[in-house]
Amino acid sequence: MMQVLVEDASEELLIQNGASLKLNGAGRLTLKSGAVYEGLFLDGSMHGQGKLVFPDGVEYEGDFKGGAMEGTGVRGLQGCGAL
Repeated sequence: MMQVLVEDASEELLIQNGASLKLNGAGRLTLKSGAVYEGLFLDGSMHGQGKLVFPDGVEYEGDFKGGAMEGTGVRGLQGCGAL
């Protein structure tokens, strides 16, 4: 199970049976690894437009589907532009 710290959720946050986190709409979360995602969620997964910044400064901005990077997007280093 992925553990997350929810910093902000502008839409719906559902906790089912005390364990399942379901975000829908725009929000921001910090993963246990230290990576930070800011963007859209659907049924608890990163889905739609968003930006994911890893602790080493690598970032991806673009499309997500079902919690994974997919479709059109740009990868780069924070402050350095596209790779």
